[in-house]
Amino acid sequence: HLVILSQSIVGSRVPSIELFTMGAEVTNRNQDHRNGGAAIGSPPDKKTKKEEPDWRLLVNKVKRLERSDMSLEGWQQFGFATSRAADVEALVATGDQPEGGIPRLNARNLSIEEFWEKYEKPAIPCIIAGVPEKEGWPAWEKWSVDRLLKRFPAVPFKVGKTDDGAPLRLRCDQFEQYMQSQVDDSPLYMFDNQFGSKESREELLREYKVPSYFPDDYMALNGGEQGRPPYRWIAVGPKRSGTVMHQDPLNTSAWNTSLCGRKRWVLISADVPKAVAKGRHVMKKGEDDEAVNVFLDILPRLREKGVEMREFVQHPGETIFLPGGWWHCVINIDDTVAVTQNYAGRHNFPLIWRSARVERPCWSHRWL
Repeated sequence: HLVILSQSIVGSRVPSIELFTMGAEVTNRNQDHRNGGAAIGSPPDKKTKKEEPDWRLLVNKVKRLERSDMSLEGWQQFGFATSRAADVEALVATGDQPEGGIPRLNARNLSIEEFWEKYEKPAIPCIIAGVPEKEGWPAWEKWSVDRLLKRFPAVPFKVGKTDDGAPLRLRCDQFEQYMQSQVDDSPLYMFDNQFGSKESREELLREYKVPSYFPDDYMALNGGEQGRPPYRWIAVGPKRSGTVMHQDPLNTSAWNTSLCGRKRWVLISADVPKAVAKGRHVMKKGEDDEAVNVFLDILPRLREKGVEMREFVQHPGETIFLPGGWWHCVINIDDTVAVTQNYAGRHNFPLIWRSARVERPCWSHRWL
């Protein structure tokens, strides 16, 4: 197999890295199609066509580029799928902590105005059940892990990035095989703001819509899609995969809807210092800061230090509202499919404006 670097023109100057196999069609962000080096539509050259490499070789290539600081064996060093699997299962069986620590609402009896007044304006996180059903998302029926990956077998989706920030992609059929057999502590996570290829993106975007509670999109007023920071993602996550403790960029708020499988979240207030929220001061030598490490090892120590936090489980069909600035870490406790979007609107724009003027001055100038 070859590693191809291609210049992305959609919203970033970071090159896109994809794994390319002879005879296998892949795409980059520019939709620059190749088929064994031949033009699209050209018949394969029987003399030069080679057997496609084992998917494991491609996955291992991605792993080496995603975590250049770690050997392949290091992906399983903590034994969260083997020797410590019981610890993971205990976490899966744990409910919200503290119980009732986050408001649980239902779209059937929650008006937009009530949500704005009680939750969005005062920046209080909450869970809203029933949005996909109430608002008629085709994704609610179509987006299981199995159906989604089998639907786009040859389409590459982003599953990581290099040390330089270049996206790493695997085809859905390769990622499906990986999901079915992986025993990694913190597996590769399909998290793609491009929704795969142009064709798959157009198809998938038709199958859900922004929940009615979040009608504003002030970033779209700032030049449309061209040059806009990444703001929406489709996420297919194996069990134990997740996102490290972080704050969302530019103080944007976010919504996240699970279509399949459960996620466990932890939230820490925005006014807690970064050094405390990320728990580096309680980490032991050799430990990692991936989501599974955070939930099993780091959070219990932070609680002992008196750090306040809210842990809760997100079930299929539930939408999380996350106000800007909150520290959060998320682990997939099942194989999951979700869609999420960051946004700027009437109630959070002042904070975003101040952040954007510092972090993206040229882009933010378009609002003037």
